[in-house]
Amino acid sequence: MAESCAAHLHELLLEGQQGSALIDGKGVRPKDIALLVTNFSQANALKDALRQRGIASVYLSDKGSVFETVEARELLIVLTAILSNGQESKLRSALATSLVDWSLEDLDTLNHDDVVYEKWGQAFRDYLAIWDKQGLLPMLREFMQDVSLAANMLSHTGGERRLTDFLHLTEKLQQKSLELDSKEGVLRYLRLAIQTPNGNSDEQKIRLETDAELVRIVTIHKSKGLEYPIVYLPFAFTPYRDQDKSALYHDAQQQLWIAIDPDEAQTEQHKEELYAAEIRLAYVALTRSKEACFIGAMEVGKGANKTRGAISEVHLSGVGALIGEGEPLEAGDLYPSIERLCGRYQHGQMQLLDLPNEPPSLPRFKMAQADLVEPRARDFTGRVERDWWVGSYSSLVVEDKEYHDESVPGLDEMARFVDPLLDETDLSDPVLEPQKSRFTFPKGAKPGTFLHDTLEGKALHDVSANPSFNDLLKTSHRKRMIDFYERQGFGEWQDVLSEWLPDIINTELMTEMSLGRLAPSACRKEMEFFIPVTGMNALQLDRISREHDKVSRIAPMIQDRPLKGMLKGFIDLLFEYQGRYYVLDYKSNYLGITWLITSQRD
Repeated sequence: MAESCAAHLHELLLEGQQGSALIDGKGVRPKDIALLVTNFSQANALKDALRQRGIASVYLSDKGSVFETVEARELLIVLTAILSNGQESKLRSALATSLVDWSLEDLDTLNHDDVVYEKWGQAFRDYLAIWDKQGLLPMLREFMQDVSLAANMLSHTGGERRLTDFLHLTEKLQQKSLELDSKEGVLRYLRLAIQTPNGNSDEQKIRLETDAELVRIVTIHKSKGLEYPIVYLPFAFTPYRDQDKSALYHDAQQQLWIAIDPDEAQTEQHKEELYAAEIRLAYVALTRSKEACFIGAMEVGKGANKTRGAISEVHLSGVGALIGEGEPLEAGDLYPSIERLCGRYQHGQMQLLDLPNEPPSLPRFKMAQADLVEPRARDFTGRVERDWWVGSYSSLVVEDKEYHDESVPGLDEMARFVDPLLDETDLSDPVLEPQKSRFTFPKGAKPGTFLHDTLEGKALHDVSANPSFNDLLKTSHRKRMIDFYERQGFGEWQDVLSEWLPDIINTELMTEMSLGRLAPSACRKEMEFFIPVTGMNALQLDRISREHDKVSRIAPMIQDRPLKGMLKGFIDLLFEYQGRYYVLDYKSNYLGITWLITSQRD
């Protein structure tokens, strides 16, 4: 039946290419056709019959494991040869696989030509070196290229299926090579997977090579709710089989029961439910087509012997039950029963086609190539929004003529501007001798950014991704802190910083709360944020600030540039304390040169 179905489908596709079999004015194509089956063996029979005619198909209900394929077994042979470092017997076995696809003459060359043999022996030793240095997948890619694996596979019938399986295997083995400790472990995994394949595993399930222009083979169960232009039911008259010794059935209250050792009544109830399920499947199968449904019909049953005549089992199938109207048919009654059924309908709605005993000889099917269309770029008629951008304060000041966004973690953006209080401080007092202290620490953008980086813990990032503030004060980290000061150009200030940093970290910000008491998990340092802004004119905002704020008057001018998009910045420190969240901003502004001046301005 699989051969007869493939022959009829083949003829239909050829008529589609010739323009005599049309759907909506277009010739029938492989993707218009679905073949409904009930099990894997039926699907395999159809795939083989179609493959012989050049018709590609895909089994959409495939539960087979990729480790059950020939490619899996042959890949194990190849990997074993590579791991043996080109041992002669294993090398010859690998080169004899269909992955390499050598002819007998090519294999015989190994016996007579030492140059060829040594070439491939060295190649397999090189594969092992690549496996060592670059990994399993790069090594297999090199092997594929050397033996022209993809081209050779695709030149054969079913090559696309085989290539998909091989690439699936290489991907799976690469993943395992990252999880396992050794190459031997990878081979052990592959060997065990071949011995105990699991087709129900999503990782092992055979992948579809493509379903774009293929005939689809689908189980009736999976076809529920779907429609196909043309449907074939080649095995519609296959009777259900009851091979279980136990019985599964429902009682009068619809309670499900299972009888391990059933009596006659339980067995009969079990068979009735199997029969009902078969009829429901027949309904599903017969209602999947939109244009045409071809049903394979043949006598099914037990042949005659010396003691009895032939027995028909057609009625034990769902479609057969509909033909026989629920009654058993005598052997030989199927054909006249179908004729009577077709006679009840108008011509063309249902008809009986006699298939020849020997399928006709047809030219091998080749998918017609679509006409190549010269590509042409479409003309863009829309509007590109060019006034949306991401900006920060530093990107808006007039000084930054190229609008370069300088907003980076740890940057004190105000530190590079003139401090308005600096002019009011008398630095010429002869009583105050210039000496290194927190009050004489350098001013400006670089020192401000340095202090931010110090509190962020950058000095300790090589030993801790998220150091606590107390970690900055530990004696064990003192050398790292000093090295950091040196690298940043503040090595001469290490004594000042060693005294200053504990004061910063241990000063109470709230009752019994200081930076030193915060756990790393409660802190988020230099957290980036974006504020959506629409239609804001920074220059107008700057004018209002200058009118009412003394500091803003001496700040750099803001560009007359509307800000539409996002305003970006970084929060120096976000921390959680007693269930509440706080935002802390580090400021290194110059306020004076003594404790007295500082306290007066506080």
